[in-house]
Order: sequence, then C-alpha cells, then structure tokens
Amino acid sequence: MGGTTRNLTVVNTNNGSSNAVVWGQTANPSDAVTNVAVRNVTLVGNDNTQTMFGVGFGALAIGLNSNGVGNHNNLIENCLIKRTQYGIYSAGASAANKNTGTVIRDNDMITAAPDNVGRGGIVVRFENSAQIVENQIGNLSTNAANALGIAVGLVDVGNGTFVADEVTNATVTRNLISGVASSSIDGLSASGIAVASASSGTNNIVNNMISGVLSNALDPDLTVGILIGGGTGSVTNVYFNSVSMTGNRGTASASSFALVVGGTNPAVDVRNNVLTNTQTAAGPGESYAVGLSLRAAVLEPDLELQRPLHRRPAARHHRRSRQLADGRPQHLWPSGAPETLKDASSVSANPLFVSTSDLHITQSGSPVANHGTVIPSVTVDFVLTMPATAPPRRTWAPTSSAPTPSTSRWRAAVR
Repeated sequence: MGGTTRNLTVVNTNNGSSNAVVWGQTANPSDAVTNVAVRNVTLVGNDNTQTMFGVGFGALAIGLNSNGVGNHNNLIENCLIKRTQYGIYSAGASAANKNTGTVIRDNDMITAAPDNVGRGGIVVRFENSAQIVENQIGNLSTNAANALGIAVGLVDVGNGTFVADEVTNATVTRNLISGVASSSIDGLSASGIAVASASSGTNNIVNNMISGVLSNALDPDLTVGILIGGGTGSVTNVYFNSVSMTGNRGTASASSFALVVGGTNPAVDVRNNVLTNTQTAAGPGESYAVGLSLRAAVLEPDLELQRPLHRRPAARHHRRSRQLADGRPQHLWPSGAPETLKDASSVSANPLFVSTSDLHITQSGSPVANHGTVIPSVTVDFVLTMPATAPPRRTWAPTSSAPTPSTSRWRAAVR
C-alpha cells in the first residue's frame, strides 16, 4: 500500500455496459463498504463505450443511479483509469442519508484516445464532506451523452433545473480538467465542474484549472466551465479558479459560459477567478464569461462576483439577452457592471495565459498578476504553499517548459 508506483493493473474484458473494473457495493444496510482504499493501481476497461466505471461505490446494480447505503470513508488515490465511460463514482442513499468521508485524490484520467475515459471523470451524488483533490481529467470525448469533468451531485446539466442529488461540505480543489467534449447530434451538454444546489453546508470550489470544454449544445443544454447550483440554506465558495473556453461549437443554439450561477437566491461567494470565453458558433449560441439565473440579481446581497473577467470581443455588450434553461434572465458581465453591487473590482481584459490549455501566468504584463484579494482559508495556489506575506497571485508559472499534463507539477517562478 505504500509508495506511489502503480505496479498492479486490473483489466475488465467484459463487453457489457453495466459493469466496473472495481466496484464496492452495499449488499444491505448492515453490510456497507467502509474504510476501503483503492490506491496506486491502473484500472482498464474493455472500451470507453462499454465498461461503466473504473472504480465506484454504490448499490448492487452498477450505473449512474446506483445508491449505496453507508459507504463511508472510502479512498480512491493515485489510480490511472483508462477505457471506461466514467472514471470514478460514489453515491449515498439520499439527501437525508449521505455517504461521508469519501476522498478522491491524485488520480489520472487524461490518457489520449483510444484509451481515454469517454463520458465523465468523477461523479459523486448524495455525499457529505467529500474531498476531490489534485485529479487530472482530460481527453474526454463522446458523441452519445453529456460530457462532464467533475459532477458534484449534478450529472444532467442543462435540463432546466439546478436541483439534483445534493452534495454538502465538499472540497473540490487543485484539479486539472483539460478536454471535455460532446459532439452528440442531439446537441447535449459539456461541463467542467457542475455543482447541484444544496440546502445546507458549504461547498468549496477552489484553485481548479479548466479548459477544452466544448459542445454543440442545443437548448436547454449548455456548454459551461463551472456551474454552481446555489441553493437556499447552503453556501458555495468559488475562489482562484481559471477557466478558458475556446473552440468552435458548430451550429450550437445554446449559449456558452465560463461560469454559471443558478438559483433564485444563492449564497455564492465568487472571488479571484480568471474567466475567459472566446468560443464561436455558426448557430445563434453566444459566448459569455458569466451567466446568472437570478430574478433580482441587483438586489442579491450574498453574491459576490469579483476579479478578472474576459469575454470574447464579438460578444454583444448588453446585459440581458435570451433565457437560461430555467426561464430566468441570463446576463453578460461587462467590466465594472454593478449587477450585484459587489463587482467594482472586476476587470475585462486578456489574462495572457501561457496558452489556451495551460492556464498559468508567466507574462509580467498580465492584468491578473497580483490582482486579487487575500482569502485566509486559501493557503496554496494549485500546488504551492503561499507565504503569508506574499501578495495574492492568480496562477504560478511552470518550472521550465510545460511538462505533459499527466506529469505536471508546478512551483512559483517569481514573487
């Protein structure tokens, strides 16, 4: 169990679609799967249109609606997952009977085709205090389903509601998501991180890097980097994330967003993020940095949308255009717009990423360098501990030339 090398490979050669390479199941409420560690192993499915999961915890049946009972304190760490529909899955029984203590850390789901994971990286449902940390997800591509990087209770993005299988007190941090694409002829969704609305607790979405999210979405589906469902009674903190939305979305009629905040009265704190969207489409779907689903956004006291925002130059500069899937207004976020009365520090400019897929900042002239506010609860930036005396820096530069995503480890180049 010690060390970090993956000396064990487990292969599933079954050509069915209701199976997994490794599966922990609740046979009955008194026989739950608890305190299990799946660590330092390569998990290989038969095909990324067949094997459902690389590793998962649920009930007897294997699928996206499999609800385990009492599958607590399970760990999935340092696994390489290939040739499955979804990488990692864990689900509790219900909102009132969640799993607790699930940790999904430092896993690799970024292998290139044909060995790639097809539809989704990580899916958790009905979980409390889940930790999803330092995973690498990418090269996801499907023509038959929604594509998702990390689903925190919300798998069916764009179906007209943000309410799904709530996850509470989750920590989603320092994950690299690079390539999540759906080319379905039905115009389905693609999402980097999607968080369902919750009725209690605090979810923290911090220091994630998201690029390559692309779909030809048709209403009511969406193309979105980060989607926050909000939810009365809960709090969601969205800090220090970088999102780069690029590429051509074909005939998409639905809009594309770097960030969407949903719900009628969400308690959401959004600070120190870099949100860019330069996507184009031959269809009527437009591209935005931020989309809101609020009936009274200007009066919303709990929502803070601050710091650098960037929209594509061709985007129309009006506040209200078409409707989000739940029928409430969507808004474009011009620099300095008082949409929530808490947006005075936002800027609209090119952040000068290393590239559209490497979202580190190396150029001293970047408008986001040292442009942020100190958040005491955030003591690292992607991987590096930040000295308390250092000014907040949005992203760190690579040590030299950028390594491949599967082996990338970063440090601060300058202070």
